[in-house]
Amino acid sequence: MSIYQFVDEDLLKEWTIADRSALIELLTKFEHLNKASRVEDIKAFLMVLLTNRSIKTQNLALRCLLNLKNPVYNKYQDNLKNLLDDTLFRDEIIKFLQNDDENTIDDKDLDTLMPVILRILYGRAQTKGTGNKQSIKTAAIKLLPNFQEKYIIDFLHLSFHKIHYNEFFESGELDTNISFRLLKNITGFFNMNLDVVNLLRRKHNEALAVLIKPLLYSLSASEYVISHPSEFNENDENYDKVARNNRQSGFKLLYMVTDYLGKSFDWKPYGDIIYKNLVEPKMEHFADENLQGPSSLTKLMTSLWSDEHLHFFLYYNDYQPVNVLLSILSNKNAKDTILISILNFVLSLLENSNDSEEFVNVMAIIISSCLDSLVLLLENSVNVEVNSKAVQILLTFVEREFITENGSRKILVASLTTALDKPSSQMSIKVKADCF
Repeated sequence: MSIYQFVDEDLLKEWTIADRSALIELLTKFEHLNKASRVEDIKAFLMVLLTNRSIKTQNLALRCLLNLKNPVYNKYQDNLKNLLDDTLFRDEIIKFLQNDDENTIDDKDLDTLMPVILRILYGRAQTKGTGNKQSIKTAAIKLLPNFQEKYIIDFLHLSFHKIHYNEFFESGELDTNISFRLLKNITGFFNMNLDVVNLLRRKHNEALAVLIKPLLYSLSASEYVISHPSEFNENDENYDKVARNNRQSGFKLLYMVTDYLGKSFDWKPYGDIIYKNLVEPKMEHFADENLQGPSSLTKLMTSLWSDEHLHFFLYYNDYQPVNVLLSILSNKNAKDTILISILNFVLSLLENSNDSEEFVNVMAIIISSCLDSLVLLLENSVNVEVNSKAVQILLTFVEREFITENGSRKILVASLTTALDKPSSQMSIKVKADCF
């Protein structure tokens, strides 16, 4: 059997770690691996192994790569080996990769060497443990902003190289044959990027766009598992648990990516996938599930969809997102945190100057719903922030002459009178003054 037949990752997926290590150890014996049949296949396999969280596997993969006799690899072999030494790692990244005073890597070598460096760092960024191991993980991730944008993008690609999402976007259909292994790969993808995206933020926001497709596919797959328990839980009760954790982490990551990409990014090409796959399934029980506090999805809706470039999400299904959010305001069991989140959402929309027909319809829904719900809210709430924001909304209705019908005006006056009668512990003195 020729050596390249061993380098199929699917072939090895059932192998134990010990067996894999033995195979790679065997490859290290080939001192002139560059002369082997199908050497590019072997190299590709070794580059995958270099991303492994096991320091032993990474070291073996690097030894094999050095046997390819690539002059650039060999030129920096001591530096590469030091990056795989727990004792020397932090000193090496400062000396080798963060040295602003000395050009430690020749420009002509960058495109050859960086794929190796990025894979080493990716493996190191997956290090588990506390103390020194945690500091290695943190140091590997914090190094990313020092790199050129194209290398940051390459690193992000490594985080989802095990997630095959292209067919999902090409066909528009989700392959529902979702393995437990895929769910765990999604977990790793989310966990890695929650740390990375939080570090990159807006400074490198253009790179974050590469995460959108694998992120939406991963969330869609996890949501499907949750919505169809009979198809999965009979095989493994952990399916549901992992999928739910993925959904929580995934929506948090979606929030971060949406926020950091900024107002210039066009989300409309992804609107149908986001709404149909991720939002619509949650709408039926949305109010009941958010009474105790805003979920990651709710934070996305209330904090970001109020921006004009994302208003189109509010228009889906005859303004369903707006209606379900506003319905919570009249629920006596709603906690203050969710009420404040929705009130901020309304205030943000009221400050917007969007004059489209759809947005005018949103304003009409808000005025109609809030007039009654805020009256009830002011009668029952003792929270100063909730009450103050509710009054701010009602005052905005007055200032912008949204209330013209006499019966509605009487309701409004009664509500403001109720607000004025509240003690200062329940109503801001400044807001009381604004009422006059």
